[in-house]
Amino acid sequence: MTAEEKMKYKAILEQMRREITRNLPGNSDDNDDSGTSSGPGSYSDVSDFADQGSMTNGLDDHFRNMERAGDTLFEIDDALRRISDDHFGICQNCNQPIAEGRLEAIPYVLYCLKCQSEFEADTNSRYTEDRYPNTSWFIPEEQPND
Repeated sequence: MTAEEKMKYKAILEQMRREITRNLPGNSDDNDDSGTSSGPGSYSDVSDFADQGSMTNGLDDHFRNMERAGDTLFEIDDALRRISDDHFGICQNCNQPIAEGRLEAIPYVLYCLKCQSEFEADTNSRYTEDRYPNTSWFIPEEQPND
């Protein structure tokens, strides 16, 4: 990968980082902490159990989104480190170059499409085996002919 291409991806990653951090609570001008503090419109002000359940679901979604944002920031920072270490754009599994189209779609990606597909197929098969370890009951046993 050329120095010019690295600078292009560095700029893209830095822009992604700015956008994510700008949208985190405490980093915007229109902080909406409704449901997390006390006062009108807060969780403590909601008297109906259904409304409390809805608010709790909203908070769950908020925390899930925060976790995803944190994970993405970690991946972006790791990609920026790989740019400075000259390991950016190289699959972490097979050490082959990652296709440019894949990098353009997900600039912080770690694996080429082939390795990612193999990893996901392996993960899915292990999930199925762990979740349904005794699948032999799905297959009827042959009965001997008398």
